[in-house]
Amino acid sequence: MSLPEARPAAPEAPVIRVHIGRVEVRALFGPPPEGPKAKAAPQGLSLEDFLKGKGR
Repeated sequence: MSLPEARPAAPEAPVIRVHIGRVEVRALFGPPPEGPKAKAAPQGLSLEDFLKGKGR
């Protein structure tokens, strides 16, 4: 009886180590875009005018 042939051992999978350090993210702000200036909203009815319109 012959001995079975010895197989070479399968190589071990390499160990992968990941080290995450500090990550800095900074936003850059430029000058605001020049656009049309907003107009003031028209004045609504005062409470007295509203009540007068309702007939009170």
